[in-house]
Amino acid sequence: MKRFFAGLLCLLTMGACSLTLSGCTLKTGVDLMQLPKPNKDRQAISDELERVRSTDAVEDAPYEGENRNTVQMVDLDGDGVEEVVAFFRAPANGNTYEAVVLSKQSDESYTCVGRIQGTGVRIGQVSYPVVTEDGQRCILMSMDKAGDQGSHLIAADYSDSGIEVMLETDYISMLTVDLDSDGSQNVFLISGQENRRTATIYSYDEEDRDLTLMSESPLSASAKIISRLDSGYIADNQPAVFVEETVSGGSGQQTDLFVYQPEEGLRNLALSTENGTGRGTYRVVPANACDINGDGLTEIPRAVHMVGSMSDGSDAVYMLDWYLYDADGDPTYVETTYRNVSQEWDFRISQDWYDAVHAVKGSQDGTDYTTFEVYAADGKSIPLLTIYYILGDESEINARVEASDELFALDATDSGVFVAQIPAEANSSSLKLTEDQVHERFSLIAVDWSASQS
Repeated sequence: MKRFFAGLLCLLTMGACSLTLSGCTLKTGVDLMQLPKPNKDRQAISDELERVRSTDAVEDAPYEGENRNTVQMVDLDGDGVEEVVAFFRAPANGNTYEAVVLSKQSDESYTCVGRIQGTGVRIGQVSYPVVTEDGQRCILMSMDKAGDQGSHLIAADYSDSGIEVMLETDYISMLTVDLDSDGSQNVFLISGQENRRTATIYSYDEEDRDLTLMSESPLSASAKIISRLDSGYIADNQPAVFVEETVSGGSGQQTDLFVYQPEEGLRNLALSTENGTGRGTYRVVPANACDINGDGLTEIPRAVHMVGSMSDGSDAVYMLDWYLYDADGDPTYVETTYRNVSQEWDFRISQDWYDAVHAVKGSQDGTDYTTFEVYAADGKSIPLLTIYYILGDESEINARVEASDELFALDATDSGVFVAQIPAEANSSSLKLTEDQVHERFSLIAVDWSASQS
């Protein structure tokens, strides 16, 4: 290892080396939001907003989420003509905020058809989920409260008669998701106090033009902080919501798993009815539920000790067993990975490695590495593979790696390159991997920034 690092030093000497609100827009996957076109539309919108805005009101954009412009264009009723939604703080030094909605008229002018008002420290975020099969959208505007008091949701409906508020409620986390598989979005909320939190799901009633409560279900009593919400599919392509949580009295993580079925309502498949805690989803390794094998379904991990690591202390080494749940809450084993949390990568562990291979992390001369080795209780382990993370310019590192007989590149980040080495000692083991097998098993952890809405 020391001989190799001496040759690696040359790689380490290489240099490691906003959107404006008025001219650009953060677009969604369906290109939802656009600014007014630079012609008479823009002038007509500006004139109407100037006429109807409250005295002393100033433009104020939503703080987070995909839709963060002060003026947003969206087809709220699915008729092919975009409405205007503009955001203000009124009065300028107060805690009252409003969304003003304009509708385009037959003479190309715009008229204010209503407004949504809320109080808080800021507008948290705004979204426009499709709530009917013909493209009707509602307006969801969240108001952030001071400190850690959560948020306040205002849900409004747009129609020919104007803007009507359908629902106002406090919440901790929110997600829009088609949980009942009817082709339109539901509103999924988590609310309540620590140890007594509840998940609630709402749907849009076309006849009454209202958001109606469909069902609710408790979270695990051990849930402390909601860190992430995401939607996905479990077995048989059943839609589900995955709620990632820190745990009271522990440093680990657990997942509450919610599905909706008409005859049973909203259910938490991970909830143990005996004690109200998470059933089998707790792990000491921070790892979110995800589609670990690329089959379009979401698996939940459980942490297990690697061979030779029996303690739960700081020197413990874990793998992750990934399970796919069905609608009855029964898990099926899918695969196992080793996760390097700090460097954000996974390495798939085959069954022949499962009870035989141990991982050792280290750093030398400024380079972090992870070595997989055949474990031996007497300390005479056989190294099978070492993965290095080399900081610096990708093209320069790759050029030097290609000139090496010992190294091959795996993947890269903005900061550096992951490089692997299969040592000569691995030739004596039946567990040796080829370069192709290493490439197949290694993957960077993908981060989905759009998962939760809080």
